[in-house]
Amino acid sequence: MSFLLQCPNKDCRKVTDVVVDKDTKLAYCSDCDCEMTNVTNFVKQSLFSMKKFRSVKKSVSSYALECGNCRKKMTPLLVKDALCCPECREPHRVTSHFKNMFIANMSK
Repeated sequence: MSFLLQCPNKDCRKVTDVVVDKDTKLAYCSDCDCEMTNVTNFVKQSLFSMKKFRSVKKSVSSYALECGNCRKKMTPLLVKDALCCPECREPHRVTSHFKNMFIANMSK
């Protein structure tokens, strides 16, 4: 069983399945991942009991690295022959093989 509701997002407006976030217990559109404000507590509790949870969408590239300083996972920037975190500008400690492969892929 599923709950079909119309998404309030102006760009979406589809009649779609509703999913609930495990942590915040807020309802989201399964198509555009926009929060749905027109959902009652009964529907949210039912979704929670049916385990219709929101899947976290990760947008991480194949060369993303986790920064040792700020702990964010992002694609590094090439700054003065060093791979640095785009958030805090801390240089990453990587092998020369990874660095060469990263530079070769970015030049394509």
